[in-house]
Amino acid sequence: MARRTLTLRGVLNPVSMEIPLPPEQVFVYESAGTSRAWKVIRWSIWPSNFGDGQAWTFQDYPTYRFTLYTDEGGDPSSLNADENRSIGWFWHTMTPGKEQTCLAPIHQGWELDPDHLVTGQLFIGQEACTVPSDNTLTSEFSYLIELESKTVSPAENIIQTLKGRAQDVSS
Repeated sequence: MARRTLTLRGVLNPVSMEIPLPPEQVFVYESAGTSRAWKVIRWSIWPSNFGDGQAWTFQDYPTYRFTLYTDEGGDPSSLNADENRSIGWFWHTMTPGKEQTCLAPIHQGWELDPDHLVTGQLFIGQEACTVPSDNTLTSEFSYLIELESKTVSPAENIIQTLKGRAQDVSS
């Protein structure tokens, strides 16, 4: 049987200084039955526009954080793995390049939970951590997400749907 894949790609809403945006919906899947789900095989995010006139200083080491969610309402300021709707995490820390004309990544990383299925929606949350003087400047990031179609039992679909939703387990 041939693998059925789906590729999602686009540009996220511009992000600026330490203002977490509500996670942005990038995928909605509605099925007439409960036998189909999607698995994220890989995902990546990269800067596609740093905004006009950003003047970084040697004291500025901006960091961008991204989280892939299976439900709305996630908190992109946290990369915690204990958030049940989070299935992917990406961080990108930069330093000024020669004469501060470009930014060079000094650390980036990404993780993807191998034990997940997307049964409904997919969101990307993002946050920028820079300095207050940069609060009017925005950056755009592009994303590419590859999903693979999976056939699942109705019981597995229900379990994965519950697993991927926001739940308050403290009460």
